[in-house]
Amino acid sequence: MKKGQLGPEPMRYYVEPVLAELSYIRMDKDPFPTPQEAQVWFQLDERTKTAFVPLRIVNEERGTVLAALVGEHYGRIVVSFPPTNFGQTTFAAMESELEKIVVETAADGE
Repeated sequence: MKKGQLGPEPMRYYVEPVLAELSYIRMDKDPFPTPQEAQVWFQLDERTKTAFVPLRIVNEERGTVLAALVGEHYGRIVVSFPPTNFGQTTFAAMESELEKIVVETAADGE
């Protein structure tokens, strides 16, 4: 899994966010204020995280959604999604948790 270059403490933002494709365990498209939004769930070891995301970043065929890894806070990687009518979803997870849901692509090996 790729990680970005860290900035200064305490929240250490990557100099450039890293785009990651995360596999989700469930997605709901209804009911939402607009048809362009969805709610997705991620299994992170023993806990589940949810995110409200624009449908344009969801790949239903692959069961994945795009996310930006934006930095690190207290040893956890901060994951961020584009905003929706519900605001912007952000959560933090251990690298070991994310490695289980990050989908490797051909570009990752370059």
